[in-house]
Amino acid sequence: MNPAPIASPTLAAETARQRLLLLGVLLMLFAFSALLFSSYTCDDSYITFRYAEHAAQGDGLVFNPGERVEGYSNPLWLALLVVALKLGLGVVGAAKVLGLLSGMGALLFSYGIVMRLTASVGVASSPDGPTGVSGVPQILHPLRIHLQRRGLEARVDFLP
Repeated sequence: MNPAPIASPTLAAETARQRLLLLGVLLMLFAFSALLFSSYTCDDSYITFRYAEHAAQGDGLVFNPGERVEGYSNPLWLALLVVALKLGLGVVGAAKVLGLLSGMGALLFSYGIVMRLTASVGVASSPDGPTGVSGVPQILHPLRIHLQRRGLEARVDFLP
C-alpha cells in the first residue's frame, strides 16, 4: 500500500484558488437565477407578514389585534421578519433577501459537505471533479430557486 502523494504547496494553493473561484461563480449564478423569480411572492407568505407587522407594532403575535389565534407555522422565520421590520426594512423585501441568503447558505453548506466527504475518502478535490460540481444541482434546479424567492420561510432541507 503506497502512501498518498504529497501535493506541493504551490499546487495546493492553486487548487484552493480554483475552488474559491468556482464557489464564487456558483453563488453568483444562484443569485442571478433567483432574480428571475424576484417579482413573485407566494400569497401564503402574507399570513406571516401580517403576524410580523403586528408583532413589530407591539400588538403581539396576532393576525388581527384583539384576536388570539396562532396562524403561523414558522416561528423562527417570523422572528427574523419582526427584527427586519424593527430595523425599518420592508417585510416583503426582507423575506426575499433572507430567502436568497438562506439559499446561498445551503449552497455553501452542501459544498462544504462534499469537500469533507471527498477529502475523507481520498478523492481528488479539483474544481472539475466531484467537489467542484457539488453545487450545480442547486443552481440548475428551478424548484430550488423558486422556493428561495417566494417569501415564505426558506427551505434548507432541499439539498442535493
